[in-house]
Amino acid sequence: MPIVTLSDGDPCEVRTLGIFELDRIGRNFLGPFTFTMKVLGGTEKEAEYDIGRYEELGRPKPTPPDIPVHELKENTQEWYQYRDWQLFQAAEHHGMLRIESISIYADEVINYILSNCLSPQDIFRIVTDADWELVYFAAMVPQITEKMITDILRDSYQAAFNDQDIFDALDNAKGGSGRYNAIRLWENEWANEMGYSDMQLAIVPVEERARRIVAKFLRGWMESLEMDKWSKERESGATH
Repeated sequence: MPIVTLSDGDPCEVRTLGIFELDRIGRNFLGPFTFTMKVLGGTEKEAEYDIGRYEELGRPKPTPPDIPVHELKENTQEWYQYRDWQLFQAAEHHGMLRIESISIYADEVINYILSNCLSPQDIFRIVTDADWELVYFAAMVPQITEKMITDILRDSYQAAFNDQDIFDALDNAKGGSGRYNAIRLWENEWANEMGYSDMQLAIVPVEERARRIVAKFLRGWMESLEMDKWSKERESGATH
């Protein structure tokens, strides 16, 4: 187990979490605020509403019109002003709820680490922010990111498909609406093949885990992309 030195000058043993252990804490925090907007041709699409852009661009925040709501006439300047103000209010409220939900999740993670990664007597030695940071980083397992996999594909394997990064090509080839954490799935499949428990997997350096995933799945990714390309070319030929 990692050992850190706390602010009292004495060592403290910290248990490293299993790589998927925190998954049991529900991530119920909200995503960004989105709204439906119309683009050219009347098509509707979901767009993210970033209230921070007003400050970045030096623009004043939306305000309600001076006339009462019941006197507003549709498609007038005041009507659009009211709609903009309503949207801003909704985005601002969503932002407050989002911060609150993230805070609740963070508190649950803190409590879980303190209760499960430290001995009972050591919990009371965490008295400064620096103490907590030492314990947190000793307990946490670095997660593989898409950028890490992309860098390995490019730098170690010089892998690309039709001059695209493999991940970009895979995104373009996807069909359907199913969604899942692909990196987490690949990592779990590799761990199962190696016979690693979550705790054993957690001590493997993140860079090595990423390299192993690429080595295991690169051939399959390329075959999938070739099959998708062949299928699209065949469909295109059939329509001409």
